[in-house]
Amino acid sequence: MAKVMMLGAGECQINLINKLIDRKHEVIVCDYYENSPGKKINEKNYLVSTFDLEKNLDIAINEAVDCLITAGTDQPVKTVSYISEKMGIRSFLSYDQSLDLTNKKRMKRIFMENKIAYVDYQLIERDIEEKDIFIQYPAVLKPVDSQGQRGIYKVKDFKELKKYILSAFQFTNEKEILLESYYPNDEITVSGWVENGKIYVLSISDRETFPDDINIGICKGHRYPSIHCAQYQKEIVALTNKIVKSFKIEEGPIYFQMLIGDEGIKVNEIAARLGGAYEDEYIPIATGVSLLDLLIDRSLNDYTVNYLKNENYLEINQYIYVFLLFLKKGIIKSMTPLADISVIHSGKLFVKVDDVIGDRINATQRIGYAIVVAGSEEELEMKIKIFWEEFKVEMETK
Repeated sequence: MAKVMMLGAGECQINLINKLIDRKHEVIVCDYYENSPGKKINEKNYLVSTFDLEKNLDIAINEAVDCLITAGTDQPVKTVSYISEKMGIRSFLSYDQSLDLTNKKRMKRIFMENKIAYVDYQLIERDIEEKDIFIQYPAVLKPVDSQGQRGIYKVKDFKELKKYILSAFQFTNEKEILLESYYPNDEITVSGWVENGKIYVLSISDRETFPDDINIGICKGHRYPSIHCAQYQKEIVALTNKIVKSFKIEEGPIYFQMLIGDEGIKVNEIAARLGGAYEDEYIPIATGVSLLDLLIDRSLNDYTVNYLKNENYLEINQYIYVFLLFLKKGIIKSMTPLADISVIHSGKLFVKVDDVIGDRINATQRIGYAIVVAGSEEELEMKIKIFWEEFKVEMETK
């Protein structure tokens, strides 16, 4: 049994916390919500932001933890690497590497140096003047170190830029944010694992988003496999290998977001963590690879079990859709339990009748998820249709 410090206790982390508990590890949970779902199932918890390097370091030292771990969230990767380096314990990344993978300013520089295609951008400050903008509209405002679509806005002109720029700066402590060219695209995600420098691509999926002219990029579902695999799979795998080598990733999880449009594939952003769209549930269905066991063992420097036995995990045997559920603003008056939906493989609702739902402005308004699994594209489409026919919600709006 090891003592493991878990950064984050939200719904995206609860499967990992449960797995650690099931495997009899002592879990130290840290996040800044008093009633996080992960804290409700764990015994020893701390109320501290996962972004706070020094407070988490003090906890890790006092608890004499064997390793730190996180999943489904970007910025705590930096905290894991910082503390691990300070304590001289196992980490997939050096602290410097973690900055490259959590700060988009550093990330874009490495893209440029290694000729990895990305959308045009410039760094702007709060008091930017119109004459200093060289990016063409429409454009996208984006904090360099945020996550979950927080502080991201599509703007059509300088007037809109000034309207939203202060809101974007609320989600960063940096003095600059990104202004990117808007690239019309289909978005895909690449999930995989790097072991002893060898890259295993486990999933290429479509990241389907809500059509929204302002709060863009909010994901409503993941479709596996991607509809673009037939045309682009070899290129996606080659680009994944190039990114891994450019960022010198030798061990651990990878999660890359790419954009496919008229100018081909461009890399949106990358991360060295498990995805936050329940990849820990659907990838084992698709590949047989137990991602959570793999993450725990390798975080503890345990290579006893060989989880990655195949050379090619992209030979598709299952078709999967992950619904990331949102509701319109209002009060929930009735809602179909997921257990009553005939096509569900797994899922969970985070809300209940009489809960108040706010505006959908980023990923934090997600009210649940559901996974359906099929043996063909046609069967998957049928199950998606049935899900929406059977999942009924009545809202009271004012």
